This record gives sequence, C-alpha cells and structure tokens, in this order.
Amino acid sequence: MSIHLHPDKGLNPRMTSCRNCGKDIGLVLLGIYEYKRICNNCGTINYGISSNSPCGKCGHRDFSSPIKIEDHEKIPCELCDECGKRLDDAEKAVREGGVHWRCKKCKSEGAVKHSEYAMEIRKATQDREKDDKNYTEPDSEGKWLPCGIEWENCPVCRKTK
Repeated sequence: MSIHLHPDKGLNPRMTSCRNCGKDIGLVLLGIYEYKRICNNCGTINYGISSNSPCGKCGHRDFSSPIKIEDHEKIPCELCDECGKRLDDAEKAVREGGVHWRCKKCKSEGAVKHSEYAMEIRKATQDREKDDKNYTEPDSEGKWLPCGIEWENCPVCRKTK
C-alpha cells in the first residue's frame, strides 16, 4: 500500500489516542487525507478517508461535509492496554452473571460483577424484554446472556467530584 504525500505536510503524521481515555498511543500517516467526515447513517467520525470511501463502521457512503483535521488534533483509534484489559475484565464479569454499564454523562464503561444488585438489573431487563431471552439464569453451558444499563453519575464521575 502506498501513501499519497500531502503537498506541504508530506506523510502528514498525526498522533493517535485511546478512544476511551485519550492516552497517546502512536502515529498514523494520513498523507493527502486531512479531513474527517461524519457518517450520516450511523454518526461515526471517519478520519483521513477519501470522499468515495465507505464508513468504517456501517459501510455507507453518505457523509457530512468534510471537516479539516486540526494540526494538533489527536485521532482516536484502538484502546490502550489499560482500557483493553478493563474491557476484557468487564466482558468476563458479564459472562459470569454481571452486567455491563455505560455512563451517559462521561461515556465511561464497565461492569457490575455478579451480585444481588446485578441480579436485580437482570430481572428488570427480563421484565422489559417480554421475549424468550433469559437474563436471570445461565444457559446449559453456564454462560449468561449479555445485559446492561446506562446511567448518569457513574463511579468514574463520582471519583472526579
């Protein structure tokens, strides 16, 4: 794969950051692609793509007008090691009967481990769904269906006050 050089910025290197916590991760070389576009279908921000490229998330090609990437703007990408481990731990907790959570306010994510509180959330989810999904018991292999809540004033928000 080749990089089309930018006439003034050459390789046009940009810092990348963890999409969750913002920690610096590395560099990406954008070359001539110095715009970001917002997908009109799913809302994903696509960095450094050409006008005829598909959205990296949903594959649609319907974008907002291009927005120039600022010179010192960091490009969010994969998770850093710490956030990746935290996500793996949360996934494990949910497989063991816990519950995913996401904060509406600060966008943090995590999991409530299997507990009485997690079971209350699972029961409430079961009541809302009104279908054949069973959130309150593991299946025959001991696996629990994923389940989750959104809230405000999460543990991360409470720590920063």
